[in-house]
Amino acid sequence: MLAGLALLTFLSRGIAQEGWSGDVDLFALEGGQLTLTPLAQGREQAEIHRSYELRSGVPVAWTMECHYDRRPSRYNTFALDLFSIQTEAGLETYTLAPDPKGLEVRLVRRLSPANGARKEEVLLRHTLTSPDEVWSKVALRVVYDGDRTIRLSMLSPEGGVRHADIAVQLGGRLEGLLSLRVKFTSGRMSSTFWTEPTIHFPYKSLGQVRLLRSARRSDGTLVLYLSQPVNLSRAVALVGGRETRVAYGETLREVILPVSSPSGSGPIEVRISGMETLDGPVGEWQTSIERPSAEDRSGLIISEIMIDPPTVGPLARVPYVEIANRGTAPVDLGRVILRCRTTAYDLPPVTLSPGGYAVLHSSQHKLPQESIHTLPMDHFPSMSGSFALSLEWRSGQSIDRVVVDDRLREPGLQREGRSIERIESDPPQWRYSTTPTGGTPGAPSLMRPYETLAPGALVVSELMLSPESVGEKYIELYNTSSQPIELEGVHMSFRNSPDGSYSAWPLVVSPYTLPAKSYAVLTPYPPALERLYPLCDPSTLVERIDFPSISPTYSEISLIARADRTTIDQVVYRRQWLGDTAADRTRHSLERVSPQADGTKKSAWRRASEASRGGTPGRLNSSSTESGSEGTWPDDPHLSYEQMMALLPLYGELATLELFTLEGQQIYRKEGREVRPFIEKLQDGKAPLPTLIIVVRVTFTPPDPDFVPLTYSGKWVHAGAM
Repeated sequence: MLAGLALLTFLSRGIAQEGWSGDVDLFALEGGQLTLTPLAQGREQAEIHRSYELRSGVPVAWTMECHYDRRPSRYNTFALDLFSIQTEAGLETYTLAPDPKGLEVRLVRRLSPANGARKEEVLLRHTLTSPDEVWSKVALRVVYDGDRTIRLSMLSPEGGVRHADIAVQLGGRLEGLLSLRVKFTSGRMSSTFWTEPTIHFPYKSLGQVRLLRSARRSDGTLVLYLSQPVNLSRAVALVGGRETRVAYGETLREVILPVSSPSGSGPIEVRISGMETLDGPVGEWQTSIERPSAEDRSGLIISEIMIDPPTVGPLARVPYVEIANRGTAPVDLGRVILRCRTTAYDLPPVTLSPGGYAVLHSSQHKLPQESIHTLPMDHFPSMSGSFALSLEWRSGQSIDRVVVDDRLREPGLQREGRSIERIESDPPQWRYSTTPTGGTPGAPSLMRPYETLAPGALVVSELMLSPESVGEKYIELYNTSSQPIELEGVHMSFRNSPDGSYSAWPLVVSPYTLPAKSYAVLTPYPPALERLYPLCDPSTLVERIDFPSISPTYSEISLIARADRTTIDQVVYRRQWLGDTAADRTRHSLERVSPQADGTKKSAWRRASEASRGGTPGRLNSSSTESGSEGTWPDDPHLSYEQMMALLPLYGELATLELFTLEGQQIYRKEGREVRPFIEKLQDGKAPLPTLIIVVRVTFTPPDPDFVPLTYSGKWVHAGAM
């Protein structure tokens, strides 16, 4: 279909040199990544295009990657025009683009007649179940087989590989015009990039996965740059015979192996199994890389970055970059340059000892601490928005590189007045400094890495969003795991409509350890819950004055681990799930029937019972159906003594106690809250009864129509004092 064009390969050259025209000054092309330049600030859209010759009957494919901090919207989106056909009805253009809400990937045919209104038809679409996650890294490809079939394919870590086909008849004069049109807002333009659109002609498949180059970073990780996007969700790697985890770099073509190189000599063998491309499973993939040189093992890293310094204190108004020598040999910094975006900055010719730190900052500012090894620079980078910061040898070889964007920053936490510190972990983590001064320049970080959490380890177990007073709202969390969880390592992401934007909220503002199999209740005013729910354990209540603005009508809520941005729980709250009347929908919480239930489904939730006063903060839910848990409502209506005693603390208000003689004469009857204290007196021999054998019967009225009434009956000996 394309005449005289082989695979168009895009290198780190000016975009105009690659044959593009249009708003070329608004785009930058580096390492195959297409970003918006500072000149685009204040603009709302930009377009670049290039033409090529088309020929019918020849297979062709178009590929590109998209990287958005969250899903595209009407004002932050793109459209890639692939080709056009001039027909009798008008000009048909085939375009790859998201829908206006970012919920789908679409291939659209647009007809522009000479006279009349323009018409659009969606030929193919992929609907996304987790659009914000998918759009953070997604590879797209459109293939025309040269005959009558077009295929739309996508690859993402969340959704894997998906295909959709349609039969088309391309008749008319073909016109090759590849056009990328983007819309953006100033707040998001720096956190978005694409890979440059690529045309494959003639197309059979993308072929075998090839290693284009490899690099070793100063933190001991290997970066493999591959010839095409890959899915790593099931991948396992062996490096020098050692099994290691596999992670993505900035794009789906970059694979990071977070291990130190094995000792020895000669090339290092790398084997990866379980990878998948847009063309299917790869099988076992192997390559070998050269063992790192002395320069590769220098150990220099960027260890701390202060972008928005505090306004008071010892670090007031001083942006800085801290570098550390993690190697075993001194490093002459005069041989190293600091690069911010595309500008290189010379470092002072000083020697950095092993284990040492150097703090780079503008000579116009001063860091007062005498113990800090400071390196004032006459030319220091202006760090704002999203940018790449790297250390390089003067020879051009990379030492370390950090991309500062929304993927590095911690969602929901204050950015101003605090540095971002690199935490020693595998792989490295970045955290906002928790020190009172706002940073630790010239010294090791005092923070620990966030712990990784398995999906389902922490869940939202109850939501009270429609109380009588705002202070009575609460979110109950439950640790399902056998290990304690640090809640500062988890944040909440929520939105109040299916097409709304997500907001981030930290679960806690100070360290809080949630023990295994325990509850934490986040609420604006704990005393209100203690007053309303006498059975509530006050130790589970966590005061959060800045309670999130979750809608009491509809909300989607996710718990996300900060360590690796893994979503560990997802729930949906709908007010109509509480009941049909206004009385049903106020003063009652939604309780999750089981921690394992799918929190996005109505079947996972029930309204808290009246007997529990409309909620069970910090204790087992009144509607729980969790099998094997003490205190849950059994299916068998006949209770054992152990079951009855376990249910009393939870459902005492639903209990009725009756005492009978062996002849069947009723002696006592107690209801509700009087039942449990009277039973304790019976057990201690302090009830107002003589010594005798009695029949004890305890019945529980079910809190839900779907539950059966429960009864315990047994003979007791009361050794009374009467």
